[in-house]
Amino acid sequence: MGLKGIEFEISSFLGSIDVTDATIEQIEKLEDYIRDANTVANMKTGETLVVDAIYDEMIDVLKSIYPESELLTELWETGDESNTEGAKYTALLEKNPMKSIQTVKSLDSKEMQDYLDVYPDEPTTLHFSTKLNGWGIRLVYQDREFVSATSRARASAGRDLTRQLSVILERDGLLELPDTVGDGLVEIRGELVLPLYNLQSAREFNPTIVSAFSGVSSMARDSASDEEVSLLDFVAYKLFIDGLEFDTQEELYLFLEDDLGFKTPTYWIVDDVEKDELLETLEDTLEEIASDIFDEEEPYDYFTDGIIVQVNDYDTYHSMGDGTKYDMGNIALKIGNWRQDNYFGYVQYIEYSKGKSKLSPVAIISARPNDAEFEIHGNYYKGIDDVLTDYDLEAGNINLAVHVTNYKELGVATASGNSVKRVPLYEPVNLFRLNVKPNSVLHFKYGGEAGVVPCFEDGSLLKETKGVDYIETMFEGY
Repeated sequence: MGLKGIEFEISSFLGSIDVTDATIEQIEKLEDYIRDANTVANMKTGETLVVDAIYDEMIDVLKSIYPESELLTELWETGDESNTEGAKYTALLEKNPMKSIQTVKSLDSKEMQDYLDVYPDEPTTLHFSTKLNGWGIRLVYQDREFVSATSRARASAGRDLTRQLSVILERDGLLELPDTVGDGLVEIRGELVLPLYNLQSAREFNPTIVSAFSGVSSMARDSASDEEVSLLDFVAYKLFIDGLEFDTQEELYLFLEDDLGFKTPTYWIVDDVEKDELLETLEDTLEEIASDIFDEEEPYDYFTDGIIVQVNDYDTYHSMGDGTKYDMGNIALKIGNWRQDNYFGYVQYIEYSKGKSKLSPVAIISARPNDAEFEIHGNYYKGIDDVLTDYDLEAGNINLAVHVTNYKELGVATASGNSVKRVPLYEPVNLFRLNVKPNSVLHFKYGGEAGVVPCFEDGSLLKETKGVDYIETMFEGY
């Protein structure tokens, strides 16, 4: 069964589970799906077995029906077994194991209430930072010299990336740490990411790259050239040095930036947040952050899939509770622009519906390129590329909507178990704004009262745009 079939199968399975009365067989099947999603991937393109929204839904269901599952314990990989050199540098990793961060998808969720229950009674300063969507990386320095890099990613085991990170660190002048650090072992954790402004350059090397996230997989592969690797950035957010401690999260970020020279996630400080004002503060602050991150003229450099909220003072942070899987002093907010209902599909063809004053384009999408099949004048075509060998769509001499033969089989599976085939584009001008063309990737949000809504890759929505009359005639019949 292909990837598309598996995605629909998993979505259907999720829709059939009763979380209050799940069977042992269902739990085991769910664990098998999660294992598959962690191992089956096309590592050339970074394509995973299922989209993140479906994977996240599987994890959430497993947490509800079997929270003691070993799959819910996330640990950093120490590298390939063959990476004997990297295995020398795990002392700080063993002392400071990687922990997950509790994800909050709604301000009225149980996870949010758990956070409220341990939130300090006195006014507390909060540290907001962007949660970057890339590969988790740990760098190790020995006596101030870079010696090892290891990755961990959802779709692959942790592996040695010392060669690739050497390229990036040399470019940024970070192969050696300053003398002020002193001798000994230093571990820096962060995210390997593809800046959005380098996405097009990455696609020149690999046109099949779907997103900035999958671009990391392609640009960081073992066979990638130094030129490809140089399109990536390393962004640091954790530092471990024996004998060095920080009072606040802000102090740590400033040390990484100013003293060591690393990039860090963009952050915001909100002072003196009262417990009874926390929810309102979170909602207001995220709205302000979104206006910065998704600014159309100066958008944020990196793709973010959430906002990390952490109590800034470390003593207060630890007093809230240090767990084995995650601490209570920080949460990952995935609400508003960061809601986990973002999907993408490949444009099969454009269908037009006639409104009162204009033609409104609708993208017909599917999980794979060239999924749609057509019968035109007695000839059969597999995919729009095949059609283009005989027909000029821009000339408007063929309406694909009336010739598709497998419409019911098209679509993109969602975590709810539904399939989305149609993405409204509202205005012909949005074909240009979203760069819609045959087999191009189209991102959209699905869920809630909004239904299906097109969006940009970073999750930001289209602003209202008035149509341009002549564009309608250009795409008529496409």
